[in-house]
Amino acid sequence: MTVLGRRLHTTTLLTGALIIAVGILFWATNGLVTMPSLVPTGVLARWQENLTVLSDTGLQIAIIAGLGALALALWWWADRRRTANSTAQGGRR
Repeated sequence: MTVLGRRLHTTTLLTGALIIAVGILFWATNGLVTMPSLVPTGVLARWQENLTVLSDTGLQIAIIAGLGALALALWWWADRRRTANSTAQGGRR
């Protein structure tokens, strides 16, 4: 798009318009403080109470270790699959 002899990219224009719109929203609502809550306060308090079990250090370590083991298993599976495809095609790795 060309405006006044300058070439403008639509992505840049859309991003700028979005940032301006969010800025106006923040300015008009005092940083979203005056916006209504999408989830009632009682429900948020209940969720917070029920999810305090996740703050246990042992559980956090177990979750991180489990995610690490899952990542290693997926990596091993992908490597094994790539090796099998390479061998089936007669190529070398």
